[in-house]
Amino acid sequence: MSGKGPAPRAPSSTYRLQLHEGFRFADALAVVQYLDDLGAGGVYSSPILRAEKGTTHGYDVVDHGTLDPALGTDDDHRALTDALRGRGMHQLVDFVPNHIGIRSAGNAAWRDVLESGRASAFADWFDIEWEPPDAANAGKVLLPVLGRQFGQEVDDGKIRLAREGGAFVVVYYDRRLPASPRSYALVVERTLGGLDVPHEDPARQELESVLSAIRHLPHPTSCDANDREERAREKEVVKRRLRALFDEHPAFAAAADAATAAISATPRALEQFLGEQNYRLSYWRVATEEINYRRFFDVNDLAAIRIEDPAVFSAAHALLFDLVAQGRITGIRLDHTDGLYDPKAYFEELRRHATDALRKARPGDGDPIYAVAEKILERGEKLPSGWVISGTTGYDYLGVANAVWVDSSTAAAFTRLYADATGVAAPFAELLLEAKRETMEDSFASEIHVLSHLLKSIADRNRHARDFTRASLLRVIKEVIAAFPVYRTYVRPDGSREPGDAAHVERAVRAARRRNPAVEGTIFAFLRDVLLLDDRSDDTVRFAMRFQQVTGPIMAKGMEDTALYRYTRLACLNDVGCDPGRFGLPVSDLHAHNAATLASWPLTMTTSSTHDTKRGEDVRARIAVLSEMPDDWAALVRELGERSRALVGEVDGEPAPSRNDAYLVWQTLVGAMPFEGLGGDDARAAFADRVAQYMCKAAHEAKVRTSWLNPDEGYDKALAAFVRGVVADRAIMAPLEAFVDRIRTHGAANSLAQLAVRLASPGVADVYQGCELWNLALVDPDNRRPVDYALRRRMLRSLRERGAPTPALAAELVEGYRDGRIKMHVMTTCLRLRREQPALFLEGEYTPLEAGEHLVAFERRRGTDRLVCLAPRLPWRLGGAKHPWPLGDAWGDARVRLPAGGRFREAFTGDTVEGDAPRIAGILRVFPVAWLLAS
Repeated sequence: MSGKGPAPRAPSSTYRLQLHEGFRFADALAVVQYLDDLGAGGVYSSPILRAEKGTTHGYDVVDHGTLDPALGTDDDHRALTDALRGRGMHQLVDFVPNHIGIRSAGNAAWRDVLESGRASAFADWFDIEWEPPDAANAGKVLLPVLGRQFGQEVDDGKIRLAREGGAFVVVYYDRRLPASPRSYALVVERTLGGLDVPHEDPARQELESVLSAIRHLPHPTSCDANDREERAREKEVVKRRLRALFDEHPAFAAAADAATAAISATPRALEQFLGEQNYRLSYWRVATEEINYRRFFDVNDLAAIRIEDPAVFSAAHALLFDLVAQGRITGIRLDHTDGLYDPKAYFEELRRHATDALRKARPGDGDPIYAVAEKILERGEKLPSGWVISGTTGYDYLGVANAVWVDSSTAAAFTRLYADATGVAAPFAELLLEAKRETMEDSFASEIHVLSHLLKSIADRNRHARDFTRASLLRVIKEVIAAFPVYRTYVRPDGSREPGDAAHVERAVRAARRRNPAVEGTIFAFLRDVLLLDDRSDDTVRFAMRFQQVTGPIMAKGMEDTALYRYTRLACLNDVGCDPGRFGLPVSDLHAHNAATLASWPLTMTTSSTHDTKRGEDVRARIAVLSEMPDDWAALVRELGERSRALVGEVDGEPAPSRNDAYLVWQTLVGAMPFEGLGGDDARAAFADRVAQYMCKAAHEAKVRTSWLNPDEGYDKALAAFVRGVVADRAIMAPLEAFVDRIRTHGAANSLAQLAVRLASPGVADVYQGCELWNLALVDPDNRRPVDYALRRRMLRSLRERGAPTPALAAELVEGYRDGRIKMHVMTTCLRLRREQPALFLEGEYTPLEAGEHLVAFERRRGTDRLVCLAPRLPWRLGGAKHPWPLGDAWGDARVRLPAGGRFREAFTGDTVEGDAPRIAGILRVFPVAWLLAS
């Protein structure tokens, strides 16, 4: 907890499970015993609260107050958590405090906003610009849900009205949007006109009375707090009265249905009815420039909530805290906290309430809840020390460790090769800058325009800034955001800020000003002062806080969902938390990161694969080998290009796929090729389909030749055909398969080394589902395929039946490495040791050991407990084809100096190691990684 009060009870490790309707609470329960046998310290699940029907991830929560019925019942969840508790295992859940799903009728709060507009009791739950720059949208929520222009959909009858009991809804395909009660008047008037009933009829008089009540409902734009309550009460009375009337008098119901049908069939009448709503239906592309509610990134069906509002916080967390109080949840992973208004304040509130709840589960225990936040740290950025959480979800570790297995000495050669093979010569930083600019134009123009209008209103009150035009302010905002070096800053409404915030703002302003010499410098200075809250007027605070909530999504979309797919010099560096512009890191950077983690955030997570990573950890590990052999790789790329020339198509006069996409295809085929090889035609076709689907997604994300917004069907088909054609053609694949055969063991050695290092490093180690065997998955949905737990149970059982580790078993696992048991052996050995000695791994001292460029070596120590981790690095350069594994003679006479010497037992082989400077060849004689335990 970075030295802030008592530390929470943390698991020794976690195992991430993706829950969905195909893998429910009961399915998770069925693997608990296996995970316990594996050595996992706890289960860390994807969100479990009620989400949109059919979701595969759970981040589109629609009701924070109930468990998702698609995952099972409360009893099912209780059985799962009871099983975990019974084994001393933790239960962590992924929680979404930033946004909720709004697509379906399941979100009652959002439906009420659509029904009642600003008068809704839930209007303050969301960041809605009720007075947007476009006055035509004042008082309305822009709903960009239409597949075509509004007029086309109306004229073609795709939008219609319908009655649901005593209420009316707007129907568009599977969407059923509540109509404003005031607009009921248009239907009721037509209903009365269609009735052949005398005026003195009691039922008719009742309907006329309801019409009068509808007309007297307060208008949403003029409601104060008292009016809101009255309106909310009276609209429900109106619906109850209408329902009772329609239920008792079929002729009235038929007349109402005829009225809705008539309005639906008359474009002018339908347009009038829709104009009375508290929302404006629009073509989905309108969202880019006019959407007026804050979203999760640019996803229109995920609306951000104002969790800083006490009422929203209370409603969103009630069930979560109840589950904590029952002892059914012991830790929380917090999703997308950079989107929050004031993350620090949120963490403090969460900790206070969750710790109180935890005391109910553990009376007399004052430990806080274990909580980590999804946070991506850029180069040189530190997690704010004042945050009362246990750290991040581990992308910062991934970024450093992933780069250590890349040979930085070949950076220049790879840069030349990449430029020659693809024509991409610009550095990554320039491509990222351009991607962020495009992201603002293509996805966040509306948010940027709102900021510019707000900044202009601030400038108009300042005599030194009143002459700044909105156009110039808009340009400066865009350029500063594009140049922003981190996801966001954390300036708070009272003007306090994190130590690095001012430097980040200054750096962005300087860079933007340097790139825009024609723009007057005083405008940049004005924006800088506003962002740092030199003036804390209400509008200035509002602008600065909203600006911080915008920079994160733009960085994420520009970096993770665009630039990482455009610049693929070495694809293993293109992942969440990584910097493709930094070609490898020295071992010292990993040691420095681990030492800093232990000093400040000892309970942070460490990870190498997640549901969001762009490729599996073992794919990255194999691709990293390419960095050690630039000449061989260059020759293969040239040969593959020649052999596949006939498969390259043409779209709009340009080659399809592009040279850049083809270069990514070659890396992907090398990295993802199964350890057992491609096999027969069916297996090849299945593999080709996976890679083709991945490449089409990658091309859409890159947004160069095709995109999600503007798909080019011709290019998409040509790209997929190229991949399938390449994989099916054995003549093309022959040199590639032979190349993979040469480096397959070196990639495996990298994987095992990274695993051994991570599980020995400070922090809570997280394992993504299925990664106890080789993980050659690509980006989602490929990395969310079902996990074969029956196979894993059998493998783990067979390993345990062999008893204590022996050199013979280790040699057997190396020989049969393709089946993945070797990775499981490392995984289960390490996890079980972590669980047996949690203090050593979570609190123990960390001491780097000098062992040359080919070995990552360090010691963990706590009292008399000692662990020395040894893991090979750059195995191709170490042994090449002569030594497929970094074993024995590959190390020559190299030695590693062990502090204080002593006698050790090697965990994976059972060997005994003695002395203060043993030969590495002796330690790694039969197995490629070592954990030396003091004996």
